[in-house]
Order: sequence, then C-alpha cells, then structure tokens
Amino acid sequence: MGINYEVATLFAKTFSRLKCNGKLLQLGRQTVELTDEQFLSVLKGGGFASVDNGRITLKNDISGYIKSNTYYMASLGVQNINDKAFFHAIGVDAYSSDASAYEHADYIIDLNKDEPCQVTEKFDIIYNGGTIEHVFNPLNAIATAHRLLKTGGLIIHLVPINGFVDHGYYQFSPCLLQEYYHENGYDILESKYLFVHDGSWYVFEKISAIPFHLFSGALLYFVARKKKAWHSHVIPTQHLYKSLWGAEAVQKDEMLSDYRQRVLFASMTSDPLASGIKRGIAVWCGGDFTKRVLSNFPELAKHILFIVDKDNNKHGCDIAGIKIVAPQYCMDNINAIDKVLISTPTGMPIYNDLSRIDGFRDKLILL
Repeated sequence: MGINYEVATLFAKTFSRLKCNGKLLQLGRQTVELTDEQFLSVLKGGGFASVDNGRITLKNDISGYIKSNTYYMASLGVQNINDKAFFHAIGVDAYSSDASAYEHADYIIDLNKDEPCQVTEKFDIIYNGGTIEHVFNPLNAIATAHRLLKTGGLIIHLVPINGFVDHGYYQFSPCLLQEYYHENGYDILESKYLFVHDGSWYVFEKISAIPFHLFSGALLYFVARKKKAWHSHVIPTQHLYKSLWGAEAVQKDEMLSDYRQRVLFASMTSDPLASGIKRGIAVWCGGDFTKRVLSNFPELAKHILFIVDKDNNKHGCDIAGIKIVAPQYCMDNINAIDKVLISTPTGMPIYNDLSRIDGFRDKLILL
C-alpha cells in the first residue's frame, strides 16, 4: 500500500503528538501518493510547515530530496516526493527492508524466515504499511519487527481488516495486533479505522460507530510503544478463552476486543431506531459471557426484551433486571424482536441450529 492523503494525515498527527524522531524502518518500501496541495496540507496540519505570503517553509530540511527547503508550492512536483522525503519532512530518517533488492531496499530481510537478522533493536519506529498480509508467515514478520525495534520505539501497522479479498494472503482481526502487543509488554497508543466508500476514505476513532454496510474496504491503523528489551516474544492465547479457562484474570475492558465490538455493532448502533432496531433484542444464553456483554455495553441492555437459556433453573431469574426465559418463549415471540444475539463463546452450533428455523436466519448475530 502507498501513503495517500488520509494515511499521511494520520502519520503527521501521530508524529507531531508523540514528538517522533530517529530512524524509521519500512517493511516494504512505500510509494507516496500526494499532490502538492495535499503534501502541504499534511505538513501544516502536523505543524511541520508554515506559509508566509505564499512562501512555504518546512520545519525539517529536505533539500537532499527536492531542490530547496524554502520554495513556492508551484515549484514542487509530485514526482519529487518519495518515501525518504516524506518521512524526513515529518521528523524521521527513513530506511526500507524487503526480501528483494528490486526497489533498492536498504536491508534485505525475508520476513517469512526465522533467521539471524543483521540488525537487532536498531530502529526507533517500524512501519508495516500493507506488507505482512503478503507474507505467508505473518507471525514471523511481526516477531521480526518486534526484534528490530528499539526499546521505547514505536510499531505502526496499517493492515486490511475487511473487503480486500485476494489482495494478499490475509486480512486481520484487530484483536490479533491488540493482544499480541499487549502480551509482549507494549503500550497500545492508537487504534483507528479507515474505510473506503465510492473512492473516498473515512477515519473512525471507535469501531462501534461505524456503519459497516456502507463501506467496501476497511483498514486498521495501529500504534504501540515497546516497553521492554527483546529477548524472545510471547505468542498470545486469545484473552476471551484465557479468562474462560481461568488461566489469568483479564480486565473487563479487555474482554471484549474491538473485533467483538465490530461484530456486535455490524447490525446495530447505540441508536436502535437508526439501525433497524425498533422493537427489541433477544439474547441467547444467560451465562457469564452475557453478563460481561451487558457490563461493557450498558446502552445495549435497555433494548433487550429477554434472555434465553435452556437451563430450567434459570427461568424466572434475571440478569441486570432482564428476565430469563425458555427457548420456546423466544420461538413463540420471534416476530416481536429484531435481532437475536447468541452470547456464548461456543455459540456456532446454536447459530447453525437456529438458522434453519423460519424467522431466525436474518436476525442472528454470533458474538
């Protein structure tokens, strides 16, 4: 992937806010897809350029990449802005790695191979801008970046999460990056979502606010800071199951990752009338997972009509004031509800069974 206006704007804001400097390594060399006006807008927005009487002055000297550090916009052609010029303009020196020398990479590193690397803890920032989905062994690629990054440095990913079929080998759930870097002692600083619609790009801060049905492609922009030196890396077990198995205590706000929030809000938003939820919701299974869902999404609870559970001992009880009923009650009242949330980590068999029943198929959401 190249660096377009939306990605460049995210970069400039991140680099300005975090006062980034030092050496940046690109996993795969980036192309810069900015017009003159866009390049100036990005730099001004991040505080990396000023304009006085039509004259542009850059904060960081890029005269090694274009003719002058102070110039009129009309003198700057798009072809003059390459990856090194762009990154230097926002405060860092850019290098690149690749498995081939075809694009004149500074370092030849095959991210598929777990082999001794010529550099370790060398870079202040590592940027994966649409590379690891093309690597057959993406976990090795992520681990290699972890090894190359200095303690205190930033890892930045821009990865496809939906709508990029056959673009590469993989699309990624946000929880993969969130939980890998959490387990390996990073501070997660940013998770933003970029969506494409009719050629235009949109950026969302929270995945729960996204009307997924409007968009054809989705990317995750992810930033984390490395807090401890590299010795090895931890391969995570998904937090949800670690908690269910009792392997460790997991904080409530980590139990439902952005991925599960995406699933939950793919068919509904916090405004039920705006998303087709006019009558109400039924939740299938009245266990601990349902309790965590209601705790994490209190705005959802007021739209739930009842909770379904096959355990006769639970019938007549409640969770957060919502009554627990038998499955037959839901079947008898299916026309009175808009959605059925299957709220259990082992819900696929339930989903398959209910999808065969008239009236259920279009209303099911598997958490």
